Amino acid sequence: MEDHYIAGFVDGEGSFHIAFQRNPDVKIGWQAIPEFHVSQNVSSRNVLEAIRDRLDCGIIKANHRGSRNDRTHVLVVRNRFDLSMKVIPFFDRYPLHTVKRNDFQIFKQ
Repeated sequence: MEDHYIAGFVDGEGSFHIAFQRNPDVKIGWQAIPEFHVSQNVSSRNVLEAIRDRLDCGIIKANHRGSRNDRTHVLVVRNRFDLSMKVIPFFDRYPLHTVKRNDFQIFKQ
C-alpha cells in the first residue's frame, strides 16, 4: 500500500485527539491520553492491517467494544513513543489535505 494512499485514507477515516481520563494516581487527578485512530468496516480490515504494518505500531479492535455493532474495527495508537517516532513523522512526510491537517498540527504540539 502506498504511503500517499494511507495519508489520504486517514484524511477521510482517521482522527488525532487527546482523551482525558480520571486517574487518582496523577497530581491533578486527570491523565491526558493522546490517540491516533483509523476506523473501517470489518470487511475492509485488511486496510487497517496494512496501515498498522506500515506504521509498525498500534492495535486493531472492535470499534465499540461490548456493543452489538461489531461491523467496524479501529486501529488505535496510544503509545507515546510510537506516536512521536512513527505516526507524527509519517504525517509530516505525507501531509493531510483536509481540515484534519489542523487537528494533526495541534495534536503534534
